[in-house]
Amino acid sequence: MDRKAQRDAAYKLIFEFVVTGNENPYGLEELSAGYITRVFAGIIERKDELNAVIDKYADGFEGRVFPADRAALLLATYEILYEDDIPSVVSINEAVELVNLYSTKKSPSYVNGILGKVIKSEK
Repeated sequence: MDRKAQRDAAYKLIFEFVVTGNENPYGLEELSAGYITRVFAGIIERKDELNAVIDKYADGFEGRVFPADRAALLLATYEILYEDDIPSVVSINEAVELVNLYSTKKSPSYVNGILGKVIKSEK
């Protein structure tokens, strides 16, 4: 499974977590890709910190970010802050692609804007 497919699988697990609160989603133990399990575990471990960073830049939508967007934001924010081997621009581009595929028409620019602020202020 290439990194893009791994990121998509991680996104879907994170989305399930955002919607249900389930920290042990069905199928997680069957995934052998280290990236997926490492990123998912890291997001669960740091969920409060990551959500606080996202809400800080959510421009009036604190705590009300659409779940599909929040899942992409959690994934990209985690990568930006904790995955040094992934360039920040790649994290942003991949998050924008995910919301372009799974969310609303306005989501790509919204997610891009928040992540741009995260890079400027948090990294």
